Amino acid sequence: MKKFILPILTVMLMAGCVPAEETIDIEKEKEAIKAVIEELMVDRTELDYEGWINAFVDEPYSFVSWAGKDGHSFMYLDDWKKQSEEDFANLLQSQIDGGYSINIEPVDITIKVYKESAWAHFKNKWTKVFEENEETEDLGETFLIVSFEKHNGEWKIAYFSAVISNSYAVEDSDKEEDPDAKE
Repeated sequence: MKKFILPILTVMLMAGCVPAEETIDIEKEKEAIKAVIEELMVDRTELDYEGWINAFVDEPYSFVSWAGKDGHSFMYLDDWKKQSEEDFANLLQSQIDGGYSINIEPVDITIKVYKESAWAHFKNKWTKVFEENEETEDLGETFLIVSFEKHNGEWKIAYFSAVISNSYAVEDSDKEEDPDAKE
Protein backbone atom coordinates (compact mmCIF):
# COMPACT_ATOMS: atom_id res chain seq x y z
CA MET A 1 0.00 0.00 0.00
CA LYS A 2 2.88 2.37 0.79
CA LYS A 3 4.23 2.13 -2.74
CA PHE A 4 0.88 3.45 -4.11
CA ILE A 5 0.70 6.46 -1.78
CA LEU A 6 3.61 8.36 -3.36
CA PRO A 7 2.30 8.09 -6.96
CA ILE A 8 -1.22 9.02 -5.80
CA LEU A 9 0.10 12.08 -3.93
CA THR A 10 2.17 13.07 -6.97
CA VAL A 11 -0.87 12.89 -9.23
CA MET A 12 -2.96 14.86 -6.73
CA LEU A 13 -0.28 17.54 -6.45
CA MET A 14 0.02 17.81 -10.22
CA ALA A 15 -3.74 18.06 -10.61
CA GLY A 16 -3.82 20.83 -8.01
CA CYS A 17 -1.14 22.80 -9.89
CA VAL A 18 -2.96 22.79 -13.21
CA PRO A 19 -5.05 25.94 -13.39
CA ALA A 20 -8.75 25.43 -14.00
CA GLU A 21 -9.81 26.64 -17.43
CA GLU A 22 -11.48 30.00 -17.22
CA THR A 23 -15.18 29.83 -17.95
CA ILE A 24 -16.72 32.47 -20.15
CA ASP A 25 -20.07 34.03 -19.39
CA ILE A 26 -21.31 33.81 -22.99
CA GLU A 27 -24.44 35.89 -22.44
CA LYS A 28 -22.47 38.66 -20.71
CA GLU A 29 -19.94 38.73 -23.56
CA LYS A 30 -22.73 38.79 -26.17
CA GLU A 31 -24.28 41.79 -24.42
CA ALA A 32 -20.89 43.55 -24.37
CA ILE A 33 -20.45 42.92 -28.11
CA LYS A 34 -24.01 44.05 -28.84
CA ALA A 35 -23.22 47.27 -26.95
CA VAL A 36 -20.13 47.80 -29.16
CA ILE A 37 -22.28 47.30 -32.28
CA GLU A 38 -24.96 49.70 -31.06
CA GLU A 39 -22.40 52.34 -30.03
CA LEU A 40 -20.67 52.00 -33.40
CA MET A 41 -23.97 52.72 -35.16
CA VAL A 42 -24.61 55.71 -32.87
CA ASP A 43 -21.14 57.02 -33.74
CA ARG A 44 -21.88 56.53 -37.44
CA THR A 45 -25.31 58.14 -37.13
CA GLU A 46 -23.80 61.14 -35.34
CA LEU A 47 -20.77 61.08 -37.67
CA ASP A 48 -18.46 60.89 -34.65
CA TYR A 49 -15.23 59.95 -36.38
CA GLU A 50 -13.18 59.48 -33.18
CA GLY A 51 -15.78 57.19 -31.60
CA TRP A 52 -16.12 55.21 -34.83
CA ILE A 53 -12.37 54.67 -35.32
CA ASN A 54 -11.76 53.85 -31.65
CA ALA A 55 -14.05 50.83 -31.98
CA PHE A 56 -11.40 49.09 -34.15
CA VAL A 57 -8.25 47.31 -33.00
CA ASP A 58 -5.14 49.25 -33.86
CA GLU A 59 -3.36 46.36 -35.57
CA PRO A 60 -1.83 46.15 -39.06
CA TYR A 61 -4.21 43.34 -40.07
CA SER A 62 -7.40 45.25 -39.22
CA PHE A 63 -9.47 46.08 -42.31
CA VAL A 64 -12.81 47.20 -43.68
CA SER A 65 -14.46 45.87 -46.81
CA TRP A 66 -17.70 46.76 -48.53
CA ALA A 67 -19.54 46.01 -51.74
CA GLY A 68 -22.27 47.95 -53.48
CA LYS A 69 -23.41 48.87 -56.97
CA ASP A 70 -20.15 50.73 -57.54
CA GLY A 71 -18.06 47.63 -56.90
CA HIS A 72 -16.03 46.27 -54.03
CA SER A 73 -13.61 48.17 -51.78
CA PHE A 74 -11.03 46.87 -49.35
CA MET A 75 -8.80 48.97 -47.10
CA TYR A 76 -6.51 48.27 -44.21
CA LEU A 77 -7.51 50.35 -41.22
CA ASP A 78 -4.51 52.71 -41.42
CA ASP A 79 -5.44 53.71 -44.98
CA TRP A 80 -9.14 53.88 -44.18
CA LYS A 81 -8.51 56.17 -41.19
CA LYS A 82 -7.09 58.79 -43.56
CA GLN A 83 -10.02 58.57 -45.96
CA SER A 84 -12.86 58.12 -43.49
CA GLU A 85 -12.13 61.27 -41.47
CA GLU A 86 -12.65 63.36 -44.59
CA ASP A 87 -15.66 61.21 -45.61
CA PHE A 88 -17.32 61.77 -42.22
CA ALA A 89 -16.78 65.54 -42.49
CA ASN A 90 -18.26 65.57 -46.03
CA LEU A 91 -21.26 63.47 -44.96
CA LEU A 92 -21.91 65.76 -42.01
CA GLN A 93 -21.81 68.83 -44.25
CA SER A 94 -24.17 67.16 -46.76
CA GLN A 95 -26.65 66.40 -44.00
CA ILE A 96 -26.47 69.95 -42.61
CA ASP A 97 -26.93 71.44 -46.08
CA GLY A 98 -29.76 69.00 -46.90
CA GLY A 99 -31.61 69.50 -43.62
CA TYR A 100 -31.71 65.85 -42.71
CA SER A 101 -30.03 63.27 -40.51
CA ILE A 102 -29.55 59.54 -40.91
CA ASN A 103 -30.65 56.97 -38.36
CA ILE A 104 -29.00 53.55 -38.43
CA GLU A 105 -30.54 50.69 -36.45
CA PRO A 106 -28.81 47.31 -36.11
CA VAL A 107 -31.32 44.42 -36.24
CA ASP A 108 -31.29 40.63 -36.46
CA ILE A 109 -27.99 40.40 -34.61
CA THR A 110 -26.34 36.99 -34.34
CA ILE A 111 -23.21 36.73 -32.18
CA LYS A 112 -20.81 33.83 -31.64
CA VAL A 113 -18.32 34.20 -28.76
CA TYR A 114 -15.00 32.48 -28.16
CA LYS A 115 -12.48 33.16 -25.40
CA GLU A 116 -10.59 36.04 -27.04
CA SER A 117 -12.52 36.52 -30.27
CA ALA A 118 -16.07 36.71 -31.58
CA TRP A 119 -18.02 37.42 -34.73
CA ALA A 120 -21.39 38.92 -35.44
CA HIS A 121 -23.61 39.33 -38.45
CA PHE A 122 -26.55 41.65 -38.60
CA LYS A 123 -28.50 44.09 -40.73
CA ASN A 124 -28.57 47.85 -40.43
CA LYS A 125 -31.82 49.61 -41.25
CA TRP A 126 -31.13 53.09 -42.65
CA THR A 127 -33.68 55.90 -42.30
CA LYS A 128 -33.40 59.50 -43.46
CA VAL A 129 -35.08 61.95 -41.05
CA PHE A 130 -35.97 65.41 -42.40
CA GLU A 131 -35.50 68.07 -39.72
CA GLU A 132 -38.16 70.43 -41.04
CA ASN A 133 -41.14 68.12 -40.55
CA GLU A 134 -39.72 64.94 -38.92
CA GLU A 135 -40.81 62.91 -41.95
CA THR A 136 -38.77 59.82 -42.63
CA GLU A 137 -37.63 57.96 -45.71
CA ASP A 138 -36.65 54.29 -45.62
CA LEU A 139 -33.22 53.94 -47.22
CA GLY A 140 -33.01 50.15 -47.05
CA GLU A 141 -30.57 47.79 -45.38
CA THR A 142 -26.92 46.96 -45.19
CA PHE A 143 -25.71 43.46 -44.27
CA LEU A 144 -22.62 43.26 -42.07
CA ILE A 145 -20.17 40.64 -40.84
CA VAL A 146 -17.88 41.84 -38.08
CA SER A 147 -14.97 40.08 -36.38
CA PHE A 148 -14.09 41.08 -32.82
CA GLU A 149 -11.02 40.60 -30.63
CA LYS A 150 -10.62 41.24 -26.97
CA HIS A 151 -7.98 43.90 -26.28
CA ASN A 152 -7.29 45.00 -22.71
CA GLY A 153 -10.58 43.48 -21.60
CA GLU A 154 -12.64 45.31 -24.25
CA TRP A 155 -14.18 43.99 -27.46
CA LYS A 156 -12.76 45.74 -30.53
CA ILE A 157 -13.41 45.27 -34.24
CA ALA A 158 -10.71 43.45 -36.20
CA TYR A 159 -12.54 43.48 -39.52
CA PHE A 160 -15.76 44.89 -40.82
CA SER A 161 -17.39 43.73 -44.04
CA ALA A 162 -20.60 45.20 -45.45
CA VAL A 163 -22.87 44.59 -48.41
CA ILE A 164 -24.68 47.80 -49.19
CA SER A 165 -27.87 46.29 -50.53
CA ASN A 166 -29.74 49.58 -50.62
CA SER A 167 -27.39 50.74 -53.38
CA TYR A 168 -28.77 48.13 -55.78
CA ALA A 169 -31.91 48.73 -57.82
CA VAL A 170 -34.74 46.44 -56.79
CA GLU A 171 -36.66 44.86 -59.65
CA ASP A 172 -40.42 45.07 -59.51
CA SER A 173 -41.60 41.45 -59.19
CA ASP A 174 -45.20 42.43 -59.98
CA LYS A 175 -44.42 43.34 -63.59
CA GLU A 176 -45.96 41.07 -66.19
CA GLU A 177 -43.42 39.30 -68.30
CA ASP A 178 -43.47 40.06 -72.02
CA PRO A 179 -44.29 36.76 -73.76
CA ASP A 180 -42.60 38.04 -76.94
CA ALA A 181 -39.33 38.91 -75.20
CA LYS A 182 -36.37 36.91 -76.41
CA GLU A 183 -34.16 35.14 -73.93
